[in-house]
Amino acid sequence: MKTSPKHRGVIVPLVTPVNAAGNLDEAAACRLVDHLASNGCGMLVLGTTGEVASLPLALRLRYVEIAVKTAAKRTPVFACAASNCVSDSIEAANAYLALGADAAVGILPNYFKLEPCEILAYFERLADGIRGSLMVYNMPATTGMSIPYEVIERLSQRDNITGLKDSEGTAGRREEIAKRFGGRANFSLFMGIAAHSVPALRLGFDGLVPSSGNLYPGRLEHRRKAPATARCPRRYLPTKPHTRPVPRRTQSRSRSSQPLRP
Repeated sequence: MKTSPKHRGVIVPLVTPVNAAGNLDEAAACRLVDHLASNGCGMLVLGTTGEVASLPLALRLRYVEIAVKTAAKRTPVFACAASNCVSDSIEAANAYLALGADAAVGILPNYFKLEPCEILAYFERLADGIRGSLMVYNMPATTGMSIPYEVIERLSQRDNITGLKDSEGTAGRREEIAKRFGGRANFSLFMGIAAHSVPALRLGFDGLVPSSGNLYPGRLEHRRKAPATARCPRRYLPTKPHTRPVPRRTQSRSRSSQPLRP
């Protein structure tokens, strides 16, 4: 039986602020986390937006520690354990949970392509080794693999696998995900593609994971809470971005065609 609470809402994938030396800018991290929590948004530390694959372990641990402390239970904190070594992912996930994260997020390795049975075995091994809640993260753009529906069904039945963040834009997938897994009392669905946010909410997804929330958390939380048929108030709509004409030399000569400098 699942004992973890069902998660809902806007879970913003945090950017990772660093200084000129490449170290975590702790003051900026605190401000960012407080900015989100003060606007009612949870956060995903060390996700794709946070460039987790490029961060050393010590920085990852410190960022999770800062996020948990600064959020101070106002909103949930998730942390992604991403590695091509399953043992390292398990160790990292347990460290994040020990620091106070509400859930660990598991993503597929990206070195070898896995068959469906191997994808299932990978997440089952993660779930067996992690001492807490595990969210499954489907991100074909970085892993090169899509988690099949049948695998998600099997994983959803495990006690400590409590939800899915789906960031796949294949036509019809969000509808099928909602049809198969929506409305369950103990399994959360999060949409990870910002452009699909409103359709996903109308289909019954429990929440969103939009990177734009780093800038506009209040707007996104308002959109989530609004009725499915409501129009977003003008003050919550993003302003028209300023655009500049592309220089002519860039138009006529692509970057990839330029010779390498000696």
